[in-house]
Amino acid sequence: MEIGNLFGNNQEPPKDLFLAIQIQEDLVKTALWEIQNGQPKVLNFGPVNNWADTESLLVSTDASLASALSDHQDLDVSRVIFGLPENWIKDDKISPDQAPLLKSLIEKLALKPIGFVTTTEAIIQFLKFQEGIPPTAIVLELNLSRVNLTVTRLGQIVGREEIARSEDLAKDVAEGLTRLNLQQLPARFVIINGSDSEAEQQLISYSWQDEFPFLHLPKVELPETHFSISAVAVAGGVEAARSLGLEVAPPEEITSPRNGEQPQVPTPTAPVVITDDSLSASDFGFVTQPESEP
Repeated sequence: MEIGNLFGNNQEPPKDLFLAIQIQEDLVKTALWEIQNGQPKVLNFGPVNNWADTESLLVSTDASLASALSDHQDLDVSRVIFGLPENWIKDDKISPDQAPLLKSLIEKLALKPIGFVTTTEAIIQFLKFQEGIPPTAIVLELNLSRVNLTVTRLGQIVGREEIARSEDLAKDVAEGLTRLNLQQLPARFVIINGSDSEAEQQLISYSWQDEFPFLHLPKVELPETHFSISAVAVAGGVEAARSLGLEVAPPEEITSPRNGEQPQVPTPTAPVVITDDSLSASDFGFVTQPESEP
C-alpha cells in the first residue's frame, strides 16, 4: 500500500523540513532535517535531555525540539520520524506497554509521524552510508539499566541480546556474547549513547581473545553524541520521505570508490508505519490508500 499524509488544508512549509526524535530508556534526542538535492540532510540538533516518566518525556522532548527549531520558529514543522528502542517494537508494531506514552507525546506536541525505525537498525544503515560497505561490528546501545547488544556481519544482524547493566560494562558484554555463542565475532565495538570513559576503558582492557573467538583484539569506537539521532534522520528518513511522494536518493557515501569504481550505495530498511491496533493510522496523521487495480 502507498502511504499518504493527511494534513488538512494547512499550508505546507516552503521547504521539505522534518523532525527526528530518538527515544531511549532514559534520554531523548532530536534533530531537524530536510531533503536537499534529493538527499536527507540534518540541519540542527536539539540538546540531549533525560526523562523518567510521561510528563518528563513531554517536557524534555518539547525543550529539545524548541532548540532544534530555534532558527525556523516561523515555520510549522511537525512531520517526524521516530527512532525507538528494540524492546518498544513487537511484531513491527509499537508495544502496548509503550503505545500510550508515545501517543500522548504525539498528541500534546501536535506531531505528525511519518514512521519509525529501531535505532540500532538505523545505525547499521548509517554506517553503510558512511563507510561504503555493510558494517561488521558489535553495536552496544547503552541505557541506564540495560545494554542492547547487536552483532552484525556485512550489514546483516546475526545476533541480539539484552543484558542488565552493572558497573562493569565489559562483564555485561561478555555475558551477552556468551549467551549468543557465535562461532566468530567482529573485532569492533561501536558504543551508542555512551560517554563514560571508564566504561570505554573496561572494554579496551578486557581479555576478549582469552574467552571469545575474536581474530584480534577488538577496536572500541565511541561516536559523537549526535551520531544516533543523525542515523535516525538520515537512514530512516530516506524511505519515510519517499512515502510522502518526495524524490529521495540514498545519502552519498563519504568514502571514495576504490580503483575508480562507482560505489554501491545500500538501500536502507524502510521505516515501519505506526499501525498498532490501539493507535489507528488516522490518529498519527496517516491515511492508507488501497492498491491500484491491475
